[in-house]
Amino acid sequence: MVEWATDMWSQHLEPVEPLKKGRRTILVPKSLKASKYSKCDDTSSLRAAIKDTIGGDVLGVDIFWDTKHTRDYARRTLSAVLGVEVPEHTDAGQPAVMVTDELTLQISVRPIGAWGGPLAVSEDIENYEERLQTAVTARADQIASALGQSSVPTIAMVEIKGKKSFTGRQRANDPKFAIKVGLSRTARWSQCVTEALPPAPAKPGQKPPKSDSNQEKLLRGWHDLLRQLGVRTTVLAVRPAATIAEPPAYLAFWLIRQNQQRYSGITRQVPVAVLIDPTGRDIRACAPGTGWLPLAQAQHAISARHMLSDQKRSPDEITRFFQQALSQVVNIHPSSLLLTCAQNLRWGWPFLNHPNFRPDVVQFGESITPISDFPGLRHVRVRTWERDEVPEAFAFNDDEEGHSAAYWPSSNRTFISTGDKPMSATSSVKGASKIVPGWRDRVLKDPNPKVMAWNHRGDCIMRPGFCAGSDSREDAEHGGTEEVQRRAA
Repeated sequence: MVEWATDMWSQHLEPVEPLKKGRRTILVPKSLKASKYSKCDDTSSLRAAIKDTIGGDVLGVDIFWDTKHTRDYARRTLSAVLGVEVPEHTDAGQPAVMVTDELTLQISVRPIGAWGGPLAVSEDIENYEERLQTAVTARADQIASALGQSSVPTIAMVEIKGKKSFTGRQRANDPKFAIKVGLSRTARWSQCVTEALPPAPAKPGQKPPKSDSNQEKLLRGWHDLLRQLGVRTTVLAVRPAATIAEPPAYLAFWLIRQNQQRYSGITRQVPVAVLIDPTGRDIRACAPGTGWLPLAQAQHAISARHMLSDQKRSPDEITRFFQQALSQVVNIHPSSLLLTCAQNLRWGWPFLNHPNFRPDVVQFGESITPISDFPGLRHVRVRTWERDEVPEAFAFNDDEEGHSAAYWPSSNRTFISTGDKPMSATSSVKGASKIVPGWRDRVLKDPNPKVMAWNHRGDCIMRPGFCAGSDSREDAEHGGTEEVQRRAA
């Protein structure tokens, strides 16, 4: 395909040279994956890590279900994650208590009932935005009143109807946002999932699927709840390089931006900063008016202050918040890495727009500051697959072709990254093609893929600045035989 495109467009386009696979490593990939709770096979170690994170001996777990098969998926996956037996049903206010050496679990399993039904949007309220806000607030108040304040840290898995149940004029009746706000008011962290149907039986003569996508979905749901708590089982595996003598703290900026009032009646632009210490175990976040709080508590504080009222902010206000957060962090940590996402932030921080972007400086409004004025700071700007702004990719070497999890230096300031297959695509093959013949059993056969394929969209990573005294040459030195070709999306 690349050869065909090159011939067809030779008068207009010139192909770039294949990129070489990067070899420099700061965060050790294998150790990084092993330290994630999703890769932890030792449930006792995970329970101990949860105890350390929440600062107590008791964790509450709620399962609010709408269909029995989703309930059973949630129960089985929770048992696999935490290593305890989960009951089929519990009475309201009477959770089952599971005692382990590391942690006591208070588990509730009950139907979601009317909470999962459409919001009651009153046509008597003339103002459309007020009508939606009233419906959301009423459902959130109903949930908070029924459950009451949780006395222990509690995570909740909630089954809701999918988007297909709330299309067109019914979109405003979707209760998801109200459910999450209501649970947050009771000091619960929530994750919503849609119905998990059991897999269809294999047809005669066919092998059953290698993986169950619904089981993976529920597992990811529990892992997300642990992420909301800020759980890590080990410290970050950092391998300092010559120019990064001290492991950095990690600062990320994000903009919660909702401009479409048709869903909740609310317009908001809420800037958020997340700070992870060099070990990866202490995670904090802040937003305007909340101050720096542990990640779990920060989510409730941000929800209470910002999620049910209009929060319109200008780019100047957003930029000012980011400037204050950055100044606070560099005054505390001698080495820090700032991570920004171009698609998410460039409206609120115009400096991140590509035409405005300049290396080795940080610009807030009209003020342009050399990055050396922020001691120990490095800044990485990321552009992701969002809005189709990066191409799909494939890689090849002497032995195989397909996708490759790696980074590919495009210059000493720009890198392309490609990720490994996600859990939902574990059964997909690496080099399936509908165009290119392939060798099977030493025979060259025409393309005839019969299994799921997966294409990764690469991320464009630009490293715009370094702290004083750093040297970019080490990142320009790379080796390896594997090459990547970029294909226009």
